Amino acid sequence: MFQHCEFAAHLCKYVYSTPSVASAAASRFLSENSDIVLQFDRMSSQPDGWVYVDDDDYQIQFSDGWGVTRSIQQAYDNTMHAVSNLQDATAAFHFTGTAVAVYGAVGDVAHNGWPSTSYAVDGVVYETYDFVTASGYSDATQLRYQVPYFTLQDLPAVDHILVITNLNGTAPNTYWLDYIRFLPFGSGSSASANPGLTSSPILTSTPSSTPIVTVPASTMGDDSAGDSRREGAVVGGAVGGGIILVVFLAISATFTKVMRSGREGDGEIAGASGENSRGETRAGRDEKASREANESRGRGFIRKTSPGELAQISAHEHS
Repeated sequence: MFQHCEFAAHLCKYVYSTPSVASAAASRFLSENSDIVLQFDRMSSQPDGWVYVDDDDYQIQFSDGWGVTRSIQQAYDNTMHAVSNLQDATAAFHFTGTAVAVYGAVGDVAHNGWPSTSYAVDGVVYETYDFVTASGYSDATQLRYQVPYFTLQDLPAVDHILVITNLNGTAPNTYWLDYIRFLPFGSGSSASANPGLTSSPILTSTPSSTPIVTVPASTMGDDSAGDSRREGAVVGGAVGGGIILVVFLAISATFTKVMRSGREGDGEIAGASGENSRGETRAGRDEKASREANESRGRGFIRKTSPGELAQISAHEHS
C-alpha cells in the first residue's frame, strides 16, 4: 500500500496538521484514501498509560539507508524498519513525557549478525546495546521479536529527543526497529517498561475536537472585589484574634489572683493554728504551776506534833 502512495506522505501530514488550509484536491485525496492517512499516524494509547509509536509512524525520522518490512505477524503492528552495514545511521523521535523505551528484534545471527546501537536522549548517550553481551539468549539462531533495547525513566516532563544510532557497519549486522513507546506527563510512572507480546487493539489517534474555552474579559474585573473581600477577611481575622488574646490574658490574670489569695488564706489559718497551740501550751503550763503552788501552800499549813502530845497519844492507845 505504501509503495503506491509515497508521493502523498508529505501531503497527508500537511493536511492532517492544518486541515483548515487543505485544498479541494487534497481533501478529495484524503476522502478516497482514508486508510492511507491512518497509516501515517500509527500512534496508539494503551491502558497502562504508555503511548505506542510504530516504526512506520511519520514522527520517527530515519536517515538514509533504512528499509521497511511489512506483514510480519510477530512484530508490533506487523512492521519493522532495518538498517544493515551502515555505520552511524540514525532514527530520531521527539516526545513529551517522563519515560521512553525502544523495542526491536534480535537473533538469527546467520543473517542478522551481531548489531550494536547507542541510545541518546537530549544529546546524552545513556546506553549502548550490544547483542553479543546483552542478549542472554541460549539460542541465537532464532529471531526474537519485541525485545527491549533501551528504557529510560524519571525524565523531566518537558520535550525530549531520542536518537538511535547504528554503531556496527560491517556485514551482515542488521538492526531491527519495531516500535517506540513513551509515558506522557501525568500518567502513572509505575507502569511496566516491558510489555512483552501484546494483543491490545491499535487505537488510531485522531485530531482533538475539544473546544477552546475562552475567559470573558468581564470576569477580570471581579478580581478587585475578590481582593477587597480577602483584605476584609484578613482584617476581621486580626481583630478577632486580638479580642481572643485579651480575653485569654484576663482569664489568666484572674486565675493567678485566685491562686495567690488561696495560698495567703492557707498561711493565715496555719498561723492561727500555731498561735492557738502555743496558747494552749502556755495555759497548761500556767495551770500546772498554779496546782503545784496550791499544793505547796497546803503543805505549808500542816502543824508539827510536839513530843509531849505524842506521849499522850501513845498512853491513850495503851489504856
